[in-house]
Amino acid sequence: MRRVLMDAAENDALLNEDITTFHYIRSRKRCKARLVSQILDNHGQLQTDHEAIMNTFTTSLEKKYGNVP
Repeated sequence: MRRVLMDAAENDALLNEDITTFHYIRSRKRCKARLVSQILDNHGQLQTDHEAIMNTFTTSLEKKYGNVP
């Protein structure tokens, strides 16, 4: 099963500052918690493929935030 990593930067440390082991472990746990491994599309089918998950998100957001007549 593949997972899709959502792009979200962690900003626990200042610029050019070395992070502690605690902050590194916490950021890795947060990263794993944000992985999307499956999603239901508009037709009620379970999608587990990376491309299908991204297409489902894109379609949903286009519909939600598209032009209003």
